[in-house]
Amino acid sequence: MSTPSRQSRGIIGRLMSATGRKHHIIWQPELDPPPLLADVCVVLVGPKKPISCGTVARACSCFECEDVRVVTPRCDHNTRSSRSVSKGAQYILWRAQVHDKLADALADVDLAVAFTRWLPGQSHPALPDIPSLLGHPVVEQMLQQPQQTIEHDSHQQRDLQDVQQQQPQVTTQQQQQQQQKRARIALVFGREEFGLSDDEVAACDSACAISIGRLQESLSLSHATSIVLSQLYQARLSALAAAAGMAPAALPYSAGSLHELADGYDSSSGIEH
Repeated sequence: MSTPSRQSRGIIGRLMSATGRKHHIIWQPELDPPPLLADVCVVLVGPKKPISCGTVARACSCFECEDVRVVTPRCDHNTRSSRSVSKGAQYILWRAQVHDKLADALADVDLAVAFTRWLPGQSHPALPDIPSLLGHPVVEQMLQQPQQTIEHDSHQQRDLQDVQQQQPQVTTQQQQQQQQKRARIALVFGREEFGLSDDEVAACDSACAISIGRLQESLSLSHATSIVLSQLYQARLSALAAAAGMAPAALPYSAGSLHELADGYDSSSGIEH
Protein backbone atom coordinates (compact mmCIF):
# COMPACT_ATOMS: atom_id res chain seq x y z
CA MET A 1 0.00 0.00 0.00
CA SER A 2 1.36 3.38 -0.92
CA THR A 3 1.81 6.09 1.67
CA PRO A 4 -1.10 8.58 1.67
CA SER A 5 -0.07 11.93 0.26
CA ARG A 6 -0.37 15.12 2.22
CA GLN A 7 -2.39 17.37 -0.04
CA SER A 8 -2.92 20.97 0.98
CA ARG A 9 -3.32 24.28 -0.70
CA GLY A 10 -3.38 27.83 0.49
CA ILE A 11 -5.48 30.67 -0.81
CA ILE A 12 -4.19 34.20 -0.67
CA GLY A 13 -7.12 36.60 -0.67
CA ARG A 14 -7.72 40.28 -0.07
CA LEU A 15 -10.42 41.81 2.10
CA MET A 16 -11.34 45.50 2.21
CA SER A 17 -11.33 47.13 5.63
CA ALA A 18 -14.54 48.64 7.03
CA THR A 19 -13.29 52.13 6.15
CA GLY A 20 -12.49 51.10 2.60
CA ARG A 21 -8.97 52.47 2.98
CA LYS A 22 -6.98 49.28 3.39
CA HIS A 23 -6.79 45.85 1.83
CA HIS A 24 -6.07 42.99 4.22
CA ILE A 25 -4.11 40.09 2.78
CA ILE A 26 -5.55 36.83 4.12
CA TRP A 27 -3.96 33.40 3.86
CA GLN A 28 -6.45 30.56 4.12
CA PRO A 29 -5.42 26.89 3.90
CA GLU A 30 -7.38 24.20 2.10
CA LEU A 31 -6.48 20.93 3.79
CA ASP A 32 -6.84 17.60 2.06
CA PRO A 33 -7.93 15.46 3.89
CA PRO A 34 -10.14 18.01 5.68
CA PRO A 35 -9.22 19.30 9.16
CA LEU A 36 -8.95 16.57 11.75
CA LEU A 37 -11.19 18.38 14.25
CA ALA A 38 -13.73 19.64 11.71
CA ASP A 39 -16.55 18.46 14.01
CA VAL A 40 -15.36 20.54 16.97
CA CYS A 41 -16.08 24.21 17.59
CA VAL A 42 -14.67 26.52 20.25
CA VAL A 43 -17.09 29.00 21.84
CA LEU A 44 -15.78 32.06 23.67
CA VAL A 45 -18.29 33.76 25.95
CA GLY A 46 -17.76 37.45 26.69
CA PRO A 47 -14.06 37.80 25.80
CA LYS A 48 -12.64 41.16 26.92
CA LYS A 49 -9.30 41.35 25.14
CA PRO A 50 -8.73 41.08 21.37
CA ILE A 51 -5.41 39.36 22.08
CA SER A 52 -7.26 36.57 23.89
CA CYS A 53 -9.31 35.94 20.75
CA GLY A 54 -6.21 35.95 18.58
CA THR A 55 -4.24 33.53 20.72
CA VAL A 56 -7.24 31.18 20.92
CA ALA A 57 -7.52 31.28 17.11
CA ARG A 58 -3.85 30.33 16.83
CA ALA A 59 -4.35 27.47 19.30
CA CYS A 60 -7.31 26.23 17.27
CA SER A 61 -5.33 26.28 14.03
CA CYS A 62 -2.53 24.25 15.65
CA PHE A 63 -4.96 21.37 16.10
CA GLU A 64 -6.99 21.78 12.88
CA CYS A 65 -10.09 23.22 14.56
CA GLU A 66 -11.29 26.05 12.36
CA ASP A 67 -14.68 26.86 13.90
CA VAL A 68 -14.56 29.65 16.51
CA ARG A 69 -17.74 31.28 17.79
CA VAL A 70 -17.92 34.39 19.95
CA VAL A 71 -20.87 35.15 22.24
CA THR A 72 -21.59 38.68 23.54
CA PRO A 73 -18.00 39.88 23.09
CA ARG A 74 -16.82 42.89 25.09
CA CYS A 75 -14.27 43.74 22.43
CA ASP A 76 -13.78 43.56 18.71
CA HIS A 77 -12.46 40.03 18.24
CA ASN A 78 -10.97 40.89 14.85
CA THR A 79 -8.51 43.75 15.33
CA ARG A 80 -4.93 44.38 14.26
CA SER A 81 -3.63 43.08 17.60
CA SER A 82 -5.74 39.92 17.56
CA ARG A 83 -4.82 39.14 13.97
CA SER A 84 -1.12 39.66 14.63
CA VAL A 85 -0.96 37.26 17.57
CA SER A 86 -3.04 34.70 15.66
CA LYS A 87 -0.16 34.34 13.18
CA GLY A 88 -1.41 31.94 10.47
CA ALA A 89 -4.96 31.84 11.88
CA GLN A 90 -6.19 35.24 10.72
CA TYR A 91 -8.77 33.56 8.52
CA ILE A 92 -10.34 31.93 11.60
CA LEU A 93 -10.92 35.37 13.11
CA TRP A 94 -12.34 36.77 9.87
CA ARG A 95 -14.96 34.04 9.59
CA ALA A 96 -15.71 33.58 13.31
CA GLN A 97 -19.42 33.61 14.10
CA VAL A 98 -20.68 36.24 16.56
CA HIS A 99 -23.84 35.52 18.58
CA ASP A 100 -25.94 37.46 21.06
CA LYS A 101 -27.05 34.32 22.87
CA LEU A 102 -25.14 31.23 23.94
CA ALA A 103 -28.04 29.03 22.86
CA ASP A 104 -27.67 30.28 19.28
CA ALA A 105 -23.98 29.38 19.23
CA LEU A 106 -24.81 25.85 20.41
CA ALA A 107 -27.83 25.24 18.19
CA ASP A 108 -26.13 22.81 15.79
CA VAL A 109 -24.02 20.74 18.20
CA ASP A 110 -24.77 17.41 19.86
CA LEU A 111 -22.75 18.06 23.01
CA ALA A 112 -21.79 21.37 24.61
CA VAL A 113 -19.11 21.16 27.30
CA ALA A 114 -18.55 24.11 29.64
CA PHE A 115 -15.04 24.41 31.05
CA THR A 116 -14.80 25.59 34.64
CA ARG A 117 -12.53 24.83 37.54
CA TRP A 118 -15.33 24.92 40.07
CA LEU A 119 -17.29 21.72 39.47
CA PRO A 120 -18.71 21.17 42.99
CA GLY A 121 -22.28 22.38 43.19
CA GLN A 122 -23.01 22.10 39.47
CA SER A 123 -26.49 20.74 38.85
CA HIS A 124 -25.75 18.60 35.80
CA PRO A 125 -23.22 15.86 34.93
CA ALA A 126 -19.64 16.89 35.60
CA LEU A 127 -16.47 15.57 33.99
CA PRO A 128 -13.63 15.93 36.51
CA ASP A 129 -10.82 15.87 33.96
CA ILE A 130 -9.90 15.53 30.27
CA PRO A 131 -9.78 11.69 30.30
CA SER A 132 -13.39 11.75 31.51
CA LEU A 133 -14.26 14.05 28.59
CA LEU A 134 -12.63 11.66 26.11
CA GLY A 135 -14.76 8.85 27.53
CA HIS A 136 -18.07 10.66 27.04
CA PRO A 137 -20.23 8.70 24.54
CA VAL A 138 -20.74 11.66 22.17
CA VAL A 139 -17.03 12.53 22.24
CA GLU A 140 -16.16 8.90 21.59
CA GLN A 141 -18.50 8.92 18.61
CA MET A 142 -16.88 12.07 17.25
CA LEU A 143 -13.39 10.64 17.71
CA GLN A 144 -14.20 7.38 15.94
CA GLN A 145 -16.44 8.52 13.08
CA PRO A 146 -14.91 8.21 9.59
CA GLN A 147 -13.12 11.27 8.32
CA GLN A 148 -15.02 13.38 5.85
CA THR A 149 -13.70 13.48 2.30
CA ILE A 150 -13.73 16.09 -0.43
CA GLU A 151 -13.80 15.79 -4.20
CA HIS A 152 -10.40 15.12 -5.81
CA ASP A 153 -9.07 14.42 -9.22
CA SER A 154 -8.63 10.70 -9.94
CA HIS A 155 -4.99 10.58 -8.79
CA GLN A 156 -5.68 12.25 -5.43
CA GLN A 157 -8.77 10.11 -4.94
CA ARG A 158 -6.69 6.93 -5.27
CA ASP A 159 -4.25 8.24 -2.63
CA LEU A 160 -7.02 8.82 -0.12
CA GLN A 161 -8.64 5.48 -0.92
CA ASP A 162 -5.47 3.75 0.31
CA VAL A 163 -6.48 4.82 3.83
CA GLN A 164 -10.21 4.30 3.35
CA GLN A 165 -9.78 0.72 2.10
CA GLN A 166 -8.33 -0.23 5.47
CA GLN A 167 -11.63 0.63 7.14
CA PRO A 168 -14.79 -1.53 7.07
CA GLN A 169 -16.74 -1.04 3.86
CA VAL A 170 -20.23 0.43 4.14
CA THR A 171 -23.04 0.90 1.67
CA THR A 172 -24.00 4.24 0.14
CA GLN A 173 -27.11 4.31 2.35
CA GLN A 174 -25.00 3.67 5.44
CA GLN A 175 -22.60 6.42 4.40
CA GLN A 176 -25.48 8.86 4.08
CA GLN A 177 -26.78 7.87 7.49
CA GLN A 178 -23.32 8.31 9.00
CA GLN A 179 -23.02 11.73 7.39
CA GLN A 180 -26.37 12.80 8.81
CA LYS A 181 -25.47 11.52 12.27
CA ARG A 182 -21.98 13.02 12.53
CA ALA A 183 -21.41 14.04 16.13
CA ARG A 184 -20.46 17.66 16.68
CA ILE A 185 -19.20 19.03 19.97
CA ALA A 186 -18.71 22.54 21.34
CA LEU A 187 -16.03 23.48 23.84
CA VAL A 188 -17.31 26.50 25.79
CA PHE A 189 -14.90 28.85 27.59
CA GLY A 190 -15.72 31.89 29.69
CA ARG A 191 -14.36 35.34 30.40
CA GLU A 192 -10.73 36.06 31.18
CA GLU A 193 -11.48 37.37 34.70
CA PHE A 194 -14.21 35.08 36.05
CA GLY A 195 -15.08 32.44 33.46
CA LEU A 196 -18.65 31.31 32.87
CA SER A 197 -21.65 32.19 34.99
CA ASP A 198 -23.67 29.45 36.67
CA ASP A 199 -26.47 30.00 34.15
CA GLU A 200 -24.05 29.66 31.23
CA VAL A 201 -22.64 26.43 32.63
CA ALA A 202 -26.19 25.17 33.12
CA ALA A 203 -26.98 25.97 29.48
CA CYS A 204 -24.39 23.37 28.40
CA ASP A 205 -24.85 19.61 28.46
CA SER A 206 -21.94 18.96 30.79
CA ALA A 207 -19.14 20.71 32.66
CA CYS A 208 -15.48 19.73 32.59
CA ALA A 209 -12.45 20.74 34.61
CA ILE A 210 -8.83 20.91 33.48
CA SER A 211 -6.60 19.62 36.26
CA ILE A 212 -4.18 22.28 37.53
CA GLY A 213 -2.26 22.76 40.76
CA ARG A 214 -2.62 25.05 43.75
CA LEU A 215 -0.59 28.06 42.63
CA GLN A 216 -3.04 29.53 40.12
CA GLU A 217 -6.78 30.06 40.10
CA SER A 218 -7.17 29.33 36.41
CA LEU A 219 -5.51 28.97 33.01
CA SER A 220 -5.50 31.61 30.30
CA LEU A 221 -8.04 31.12 27.52
CA SER A 222 -5.44 30.08 24.96
CA HIS A 223 -3.73 27.65 27.33
CA ALA A 224 -7.02 26.02 28.30
CA THR A 225 -8.05 25.74 24.66
CA SER A 226 -4.68 24.28 23.69
CA ILE A 227 -4.78 21.61 26.39
CA VAL A 228 -8.25 20.38 25.46
CA LEU A 229 -7.74 20.48 21.68
CA SER A 230 -4.36 18.75 21.97
CA GLN A 231 -5.97 15.81 23.75
CA LEU A 232 -8.85 15.64 21.26
CA TYR A 233 -6.46 15.88 18.30
CA GLN A 234 -4.26 13.05 19.58
CA ALA A 235 -7.24 10.85 20.45
CA ARG A 236 -8.83 11.45 17.02
CA LEU A 237 -5.55 10.71 15.24
CA SER A 238 -5.07 7.51 17.22
CA ALA A 239 -8.65 6.38 16.51
CA LEU A 240 -8.27 6.90 12.75
CA ALA A 241 -4.90 5.16 12.76
CA ALA A 242 -6.31 2.16 14.63
CA ALA A 243 -9.22 1.92 12.18
CA ALA A 244 -6.80 2.00 9.24
CA GLY A 245 -4.30 -0.39 10.81
CA MET A 246 -1.56 2.20 10.44
CA ALA A 247 0.74 4.18 12.68
CA PRO A 248 -0.55 7.70 13.46
CA ALA A 249 2.53 9.24 11.83
CA ALA A 250 1.69 7.48 8.56
CA LEU A 251 -1.64 9.28 8.24
CA PRO A 252 -1.69 12.56 6.27
CA TYR A 253 -2.47 14.83 9.20
CA SER A 254 0.87 15.69 10.78
CA ALA A 255 3.54 17.93 9.31
CA GLY A 256 6.97 16.41 9.81
CA SER A 257 8.74 19.47 8.46
CA LEU A 258 8.08 23.02 7.27
CA HIS A 259 7.73 21.65 3.73
CA GLU A 260 4.64 19.68 4.78
CA LEU A 261 2.72 22.66 6.12
CA ALA A 262 -0.17 23.97 4.04
CA ASP A 263 1.01 25.70 0.88
CA GLY A 264 1.55 29.42 1.27
CA TYR A 265 2.38 29.30 4.97
CA ASP A 266 5.56 31.01 6.10
CA SER A 267 6.88 32.48 9.32
CA SER A 268 4.99 35.74 8.79
CA SER A 269 1.63 34.31 7.70
CA GLY A 270 -1.16 36.33 9.20
CA ILE A 271 1.08 38.96 10.79
CA GLU A 272 0.33 42.58 9.93
CA HIS A 273 3.29 44.93 9.63
